[in-house]
Amino acid sequence: MLKKILRYLFLIMTIIFGILTVVAFTDSVIFGIIMLVITFIFFFFFSLFSAKNINNISKNNENIKQNKTLKFQVAGTFLGGRQANISKFFFKKVEKKEIISYEGLTDSEIKTKENIDIEIYEIPQDYEIKSNYSDGLIKFEKEPENEYDKNAIRVMIKGMGTVGYVPKNINISFAKILENNDIKEITATICGGEYKLWNGKKLKNDRDDYSVTITINY
Repeated sequence: MLKKILRYLFLIMTIIFGILTVVAFTDSVIFGIIMLVITFIFFFFFSLFSAKNINNISKNNENIKQNKTLKFQVAGTFLGGRQANISKFFFKKVEKKEIISYEGLTDSEIKTKENIDIEIYEIPQDYEIKSNYSDGLIKFEKEPENEYDKNAIRVMIKGMGTVGYVPKNINISFAKILENNDIKEITATICGGEYKLWNGKKLKNDRDDYSVTITINY
């Protein structure tokens, strides 16, 4: 705010002394030169503050252009025992009391009018795991020897192992992001799992397949 005030102050002073310079030259050349020098000094400081402001705007615009987001749902999370591995991960979290299962509700607390036909999940839905990629919490591994797709990229989460693959329609473009080391942050969002449903008469236990959505900032 102070820089903005100073910038406008120097602009006003430049204009005032510019006018005084013209008047001064009509009376005395020496006095006119002095006023001209003062005018240039004020103009210099005005230009200095303006240049800094322009540079800051340019840097902000450059950052906006550079920051991109890619979001996709991991393919094949239901294959090869991956559901069981995800379930084990959350079982340990519940056991260590790092997360609260079924929103902390008992069966009798679920069986109320407010919860009729509402799925109460064992794990918090939209559970997030954040990684800066270098920490190894979320990793990607190319599989050029994959018999189904030579461009396949495996998705791994610490504590779960392989949860699936980058979708086939984007794995080539995603490989370029990996090659360029452009990844700044990764978020894995996990939904599904065991849930309880009260229909007003009976408490039903059922489950949805876990799904994993990856969001990448690069």
